[in-house]
Amino acid sequence: MITLHSLRERGVEMPDELDEGIEHFSNCLKKMLDTTGDFHWRQERDCFNKCWTSLACRSKEKMPKSGMTYEDLADGVTDLITSGNLPELVKAVVPEVHHEPVPQAPVAPVVV
Repeated sequence: MITLHSLRERGVEMPDELDEGIEHFSNCLKKMLDTTGDFHWRQERDCFNKCWTSLACRSKEKMPKSGMTYEDLADGVTDLITSGNLPELVKAVVPEVHHEPVPQAPVAPVVV
């Protein structure tokens, strides 16, 4: 799931039927790893642990804000990873840098 989060963050599209479930775990990871704003660490840790335990145990419980079960997601993720449909290398996206011309002060003539 961490790998899929990383791929998703780098712009690799996930299959529609898995995207909602992967997004849930991606959001959990973002909350745990975010270094800005308030952080209710115990609450986030408990939520994180509950979700990951449900995924690992292939729970038939529905995921929050989803019609998908943890078992469905576990099966789909396993199929996705073993399918060979994910790129081996994700090229870094280098943002374009726009350089504005720097205004030059007029140069006074040199008197000799």
